[in-house]
Amino acid sequence: LREMRNDGGTRDGDAYGTRTFDTGDGLTLSVRTRHPATGAGKLPTVVFSVQPDARSTFTGGGASRPGLSPDFASAAVEVRNTAATSVGPGYLWTLRRVYPLIGHTLPERQVSDLMDGAALMRQDPATGPVVLYGKGETAALAIYAAILDPAVSELILEAPPESHADPATASFLGILRIGDLPQNLGLLYPRPITFVGKVPPAYEWTQKLYESLGAGDRVRVIASTREWKPAAGE
Repeated sequence: LREMRNDGGTRDGDAYGTRTFDTGDGLTLSVRTRHPATGAGKLPTVVFSVQPDARSTFTGGGASRPGLSPDFASAAVEVRNTAATSVGPGYLWTLRRVYPLIGHTLPERQVSDLMDGAALMRQDPATGPVVLYGKGETAALAIYAAILDPAVSELILEAPPESHADPATASFLGILRIGDLPQNLGLLYPRPITFVGKVPPAYEWTQKLYESLGAGDRVRVIASTREWKPAAGE
């Protein structure tokens, strides 16, 4: 943790803040937090990546923040190439091609940033179970961060990409040698997975895997993020 500051709040007493930290490869990134006024003790905290096209991250992540129930805390991680580290569409072409020269891809480093942000939040005494959330492009980041971080208690996915074969999906070197997104998501078993809206067709494979392992109730579907509550037993 490099710095922590209070960014104000709302009339209802919700508090917003910013925490900055240094990554292992020399970047300084921020986490934008929201803590509810009614929060007491350790609160479930939903951690997510800022969307790449986000124009602002004020008030706990701006438009990137899911519309959760006000009872839960949240933290928006400004992963590289978002917010202050965004390079814009022109230089992004070069950035995406430089990382493979050192054995990485930009999304792989963003996964590391998301994991660092989650670890930073766990240092806060008010943080209870840490849940990861991903929507659209950031869903792939959330999937792999959750797989690699056993301390993540649950994963929430909204409109996730269905295959790495889609050029628009985040790229990870050699990932299809292991499996595609639905198969790799199965590595999260037995931790809960919540889909917002519906289970995309490709992820029915993951749902059936959980069912075959006797954990079908651990794959949930909710109509909106507002309905989300921690899975039973988490």
